[in-house]
Amino acid sequence: MTGPPTQTTPQAGEASASITESDIAYASHTHAPTAKPSAHPMMEGYVMILGAVVCNGARYYSDKAALNLGCTPLMLVMISCLITAVGFFVLGVVWRVVGWKAATLHETTVPSVMNILRRYGWMLTIAAAAATTAGFFYAKALHLYGPETTAFLNNMAIVFMVIAGLLGGERLRLAETLSILVLLSGAFLFSYKGNQIQWGALAIMALVCFMNTNKQLLTKRTIGRSSVVGALTGIQIITVPMAGIPAYFSNQLVLPSPTAIGCLAFSAIVGTMAGMSLLYGGYQRIGVARGAPIDSMRPRAALLIGLALGIPFPGLYQCIGGALVLIGSFALARAMRKHPAPTSPMR
Repeated sequence: MTGPPTQTTPQAGEASASITESDIAYASHTHAPTAKPSAHPMMEGYVMILGAVVCNGARYYSDKAALNLGCTPLMLVMISCLITAVGFFVLGVVWRVVGWKAATLHETTVPSVMNILRRYGWMLTIAAAAATTAGFFYAKALHLYGPETTAFLNNMAIVFMVIAGLLGGERLRLAETLSILVLLSGAFLFSYKGNQIQWGALAIMALVCFMNTNKQLLTKRTIGRSSVVGALTGIQIITVPMAGIPAYFSNQLVLPSPTAIGCLAFSAIVGTMAGMSLLYGGYQRIGVARGAPIDSMRPRAALLIGLALGIPFPGLYQCIGGALVLIGSFALARAMRKHPAPTSPMR
């Protein structure tokens, strides 16, 4: 079965075990927008995407809080995926009751997801394995290097999506090449602390981005464009036992405290349900092309939340590196907006 072309719209990676913003951007093209008419649709769209960015930034800190409270990385993956799967079903009910038809959220039902699992079970299991690996190492990076570093380095997902596009036959323009070089330079500079580059942080987050990219491409090329959200829900369901098996044998299968579970529930509800709802609504009103540059600013939201919580102000190298990451992400998003790839779903 031949799936759709690679999606290379530059979107920063989401923090969850398997849901990323490029998944959301891709799914937002599965049906024509049906946003409710508004007197100020553009302003509402920008505000909604900014809200989604803030929700994503908050998720890094609630996940970090759960880890600090004793939640193991694999339990974080299990509980987050379980709550997220339930959240997708709840969103499906809400979408159908309200009459919204953003992407395929309104089609997310238990029978539809079970049908997807029956038809594409093996392929989605492989995708869930990649998601489990990404979620585990995301939790490790979050615990070792903190939300700010994890958020900024997560923007490397853009580079892996572009590489996937190149392998799929797309061409890279000069502006896009320069944007990627600026972004990668910023990632290295941002990782420079204590007179040395944090190679561990770079390696772990590169692996996270690589695994998430493989999961996305495998999912999209397997099921096509009709049931992306349903497939993502199926991946969440498969990931729960897939993370549970190694958790059991590594003695990580320990139920976290109620406070830690509350933090993970906050992550799923705010970071996934509210964040996705706002992002879908924003994309409906202004489109992915206009929304991508704003969405690429999500690491700044994580940093601002951290400063509000009392973290030390970043050093000179982190400021310069962070600025380069944001500039590179923004420039790449702008370049893709002006010159979308001929094989991109944006066309």
